[in-house]
Amino acid sequence: MKERADRLDVDRFADEVSAASRANELGRGEKTRAGPVARTVDRVAEALCVSLLGAVALLVFANAASRYLADRPLVWTEEAVAALVIWLAVIGGFLAVRRHELIRVQVLVNRLPLRAQVLLEIVVQALSAMVFAYVAWQGWRYLGVFGGDTTPYLGLPKGVYMAALPIGCLAIALGFMSEAR
Repeated sequence: MKERADRLDVDRFADEVSAASRANELGRGEKTRAGPVARTVDRVAEALCVSLLGAVALLVFANAASRYLADRPLVWTEEAVAALVIWLAVIGGFLAVRRHELIRVQVLVNRLPLRAQVLLEIVVQALSAMVFAYVAWQGWRYLGVFGGDTTPYLGLPKGVYMAALPIGCLAIALGFMSEAR
């Protein structure tokens, strides 16, 4: 009887760990202390990433199928994929900042006293925000010079996809500033 009770406790604990892991993976764990506006921004960014990734996959598949089945590649898809990947990268970067999932050397940071860890986190967040704000500014300048040029196949202004650099980097900088504690 005791074995059965112990087994039920282990199963219940496993279920709780699984639910907590799922919630954390979906951004609903302890890290998420944001209000409804911030959660909405995150959900919109997630939906955009999923949509962009799906569009990239479909375009690549369509081009490959057309190339190998009909011997007629869809050359414009390569241009479209390149544009979408830029947006996907900056939106993904924004989400990584919001979720605290950037690469860092946690082993070294954990050896510092708690007060030094907090100070280091604030300094790193502020410096990261400044770097991305600078890249956003340079992207804006680049856009002003070359944004009107048209792409070879679709004939769209390059500014349509190059706007990802200033917009995305500014969003990432704001993300760093909002996450600094």
